[in-house]
This record gives sequence, structure tokens and C-alpha cells, in this order.
Amino acid sequence: MVAPPPDTYPPAVHPPPTPSTPSSQILRGLRATARWSGLGHSLSPRRLQAVALRFGRVALGLVGLKVVIMILAALTGSFRQHDAGWFDLLSQVAYMIGGLGLYWIAQGERLAPRHVITLGYGWSVLAGLQSSLYVNGGPWPEVLLPGVSPAGLWTLLIALLIPGPPLKATLAALLTLATDPLSVAVHVQLGMDCPPTDLLVMRFFPNLAVLLIVLFVSRHLHSVERALSAADAVGSYRLVEKLGEGGMGEVWRAQHRFLARPAAVKLIRADALGLRADTVAQRFEREAQVTATLQSPHTVAVYDFGRTDDDRLFYVMELLDGLDLDTLVKRHGPLPPARAVALLRQACRSLAEAHAHGLVHRDVKPANLFVCRHGGELDVLKVLDFGLVRHGAGADGESRLTRDGQLTGTPAFAAPEQMLGEAITPATDLYALGGVAWWLLTGRLVFEAPTAMAQVARHLRDTPAAPSTAAPGPLPPALDALICQCLAKAPGDRPASAEALGHALEALLSDPATLAPWPAQARAEWWAAHGPSPRGTPIEIGASGG
Repeated sequence: MVAPPPDTYPPAVHPPPTPSTPSSQILRGLRATARWSGLGHSLSPRRLQAVALRFGRVALGLVGLKVVIMILAALTGSFRQHDAGWFDLLSQVAYMIGGLGLYWIAQGERLAPRHVITLGYGWSVLAGLQSSLYVNGGPWPEVLLPGVSPAGLWTLLIALLIPGPPLKATLAALLTLATDPLSVAVHVQLGMDCPPTDLLVMRFFPNLAVLLIVLFVSRHLHSVERALSAADAVGSYRLVEKLGEGGMGEVWRAQHRFLARPAAVKLIRADALGLRADTVAQRFEREAQVTATLQSPHTVAVYDFGRTDDDRLFYVMELLDGLDLDTLVKRHGPLPPARAVALLRQACRSLAEAHAHGLVHRDVKPANLFVCRHGGELDVLKVLDFGLVRHGAGADGESRLTRDGQLTGTPAFAAPEQMLGEAITPATDLYALGGVAWWLLTGRLVFEAPTAMAQVARHLRDTPAAPSTAAPGPLPPALDALICQCLAKAPGDRPASAEALGHALEALLSDPATLAPWPAQARAEWWAAHGPSPRGTPIEIGASGG
């Protein structure tokens, strides 16, 4: 079809302009004010946390300085007494306790950063009050040189050190500067003669200039922080909340910029594990690529991968609503056998697909198996952290990204051949899955030991007991035998494959006479009573990154 000439197109139809009403004008004015003040541009969680921590450290340093000044004043006998008396002492004690408390809260991340910043500005107002009470207690000189009062200097100091939201910073500055006339009023009420008007104007008028300076300085510093916040966006995702951190980096809850899809972003530091940066990059890239090739619904999905502008590695995966099996057992104790078997069967499905692609996980453990609500279903298991995955032994072109002699995996769940540096095969993952089964059914490790090396020795030397010897209730003999088979020392004595192990577990579940079922109603009740909030559960990143 040939397009008609331009002059034959119908005229463009534009919607009529929206009528301007008083309410719409007010809304536009509020939005403009929010944009100008910085209220409408929240900082990234990382930058907010940095501001909160800085506030805590500034508070600690200034309280320490105050203590030093008080000690020097006591030693030199230069304490000045005035009519404020108990009120002045109370404000100083509150200032010091408040500063120490602010540091304790900020350093321990005991409150959300925005609340810490609000508390910090409240503390700064209290600090201005105790300073004003001390300075304005008289006697006043007959002639006062023009200059900024101590409360004004304090306000400028906080504005320069803390790049907080401009609206909060300006409000805090206004309240702090108001402590100057307030302190004079307190002293007058306690019996001090009111200073002459010209002296009051000379002392307090420069505070208006301080307020204007704070307004513009805070806005400028906040804009710098917002620019730094932009660096916290990875790919098309904006970091929202830290879910966990560990030896290799951090995991953040994130939001896609355009899609209403939450995700988990995994960030890796280049110096993780003490390896060279290029080695870590290769391992991390391999983890993202390998995980993305797996299609099992029981393997965590990967959406994106890349590097940030500051050279951090990241990949984006689905955000899971649940908790890992390590946390599950620690919080709620051993699982009913039918539930444990159902979860193990799902893990087998994920591992079977990986093994079919010639991939071995090498770090199967409770912390890397995540049970969640997914698409309306309950008790869905996802296998995480393919950071140690590698092609099976003997694969052509295999590149070793771990150092010679380095123990991979977790000692409590690693197979004997893995500890001895021998050939790694799919049977290695089945041994670890047997250890996971022991944990789910008993709440204990297969081999308890005081140190990692002692644990390794027991895995190499000792024959594991049947889980029924430590489980809180009876277990079917067939389940006992299957788990003991997974924990056989020789790889050839274990189940033939993850798929075969999955079929054996399925057979146990399908026979109610052998294994009492864990019905759907019990699942629903458990998740209603114990399921984590839909925001997601913190993920601890171990040495392998997951």
C-alpha cells in the first residue's frame, strides 16, 4: 500500500487543555516545591545509609569533643555558673546521651536510615539549645561585636557535614536558630535582666543570613547525593533495600525502572575471596550465564547481568518470597517427613536438569535451597547460587577458576571426593543432598564437629548413622535407606542420578502407607502462621556468594 501525500492526512486532533482550577494549581505548586527542596527525589538506600552513618559518627565525635572541653574546664576551674542551673545541666546530659544513642542506632542499623536522619536533626536542635543556654546566660557586654552566634555556627557546621534532605535540614536549622531567643527568654524568666534590644538584634539578626545559607547549601549537597544515587542503579533496576551481605558482596531488593517487577540484585566485590579481579569476574559471569541457561521452575531465574559504572559485577534474579532451608529448620525445627521429601524431590528436578547439561552445582546446602510462595503455590523450592558450578570432570576446554588445593563447597555437606580434590561428578551433589535431608529431618548435621577440619575428617572416615536415630519422630525404613545411600563414601554406591533419586522420593510420597502425607491444608496453615512478609527474607551471602 502506498502512503497518501502529506497534505491528504487528516488534521491532528489534540485533546483540549485541562482546565486550571485552584486545587490543580495548588498541586502543581506543591510538586514544584517538592522538586526544588529535594523532597520529591529520595536518595538511594545506599546513599541514605551513608548519610545516616555520617550523622552517627559526627554525633560521636562532637560528644567526645564536649567531654574533653568539660574535663579541661574542670581542670582549669573555668566553669561559668549562671541562672539556668539545672536546666542547662539537663540539656547537656540530654545532648551527650542523645549523641551516643544516635551513634548506636546508626552504626547498628537499628532504624531505617530516613528515621536516623530525622533523629539526627532532632539531636542537632537539642545541641543548639544547650549551646544557647550556656552562651546567652549573661552577663552580656555593653558593646557586642557583630557576628554569628554559637547556635548559628553549629547550624552551619551541621549543614556542611550532613547532606540531608533540604526540607528537613532547613526546618532543623530554623528550630536550632530559634533556640537563641528561647534561651534568653528562659534566663529572663529565671531572673536575668533582659539585654538591650540593640544587643539582641546584633546577636540574632545574622542568623537570618545563616538560614539562607543553610537552605542553599543543603540543596546543593543533596543534589550531589542524588547524582551519586544514580550510580546505585544497576542496568534497568533501581536498588531499593539491602536483603543481605557476606563474603562476596551484597543482595538487594530492586525495582525495574519501567516494569512493575521486583527483583533481587546480587553485587559482587572484585576483591572477593582474595582472588584476582579477572578471576572473580570470570566466576561471576559464569554463574550468571549458567543459571540463565537452566529452565527448571526449581532453579532461580536470572533476568540480567553486567558491570556497574564503578566496576562492580551484578546480576539480577527473581525475588523470592520465602526463606532458605537453613533458616527454616533453625526457626521451626525438623520438618514432617512428607514435607522434607517433597522439597528434596523438587531439588532433584533442578539438579537433574543441571546434570543433563554437564553441570555440577558443588555447593548444595540448606542455605542454597529456598522454599517460597510462587505463583499462588506454596512450598515451592528453588535452588540458588550456581557460583561454584562447573562442567563435569574431563570436559574439554574446562578452565579452573579456583586455586589448586582450595576446598570448594561447604565442609558440612561436601562429599569425600570433593574434599580430596578428586573428580567431581553429579554424585557429588547427591551426597550433599543426603546431608540436606539429614538436616531437614533431624535439625542436625550428619557429622557434628568442633572445627571445619574435624568435620572434613569425619566425612572421610566415619559411616553416617541413619537419620531415624536422631529424628524427633519415626521415619520409614525406605527413607532411611535412601538417605544413607546418598551418603555413601564411594560415588558409585549412591543413586544413579538426580532423576533416579527424584523417582525414588516420588515413590515414597505416592504411598500413604509408607509416608504419612503433609496435606495442602497443613501447608496453607503453616504459611499463614509462619510465612515471611511478601517483601522477602534476608539472604546471607556466604563465601561462595549465595
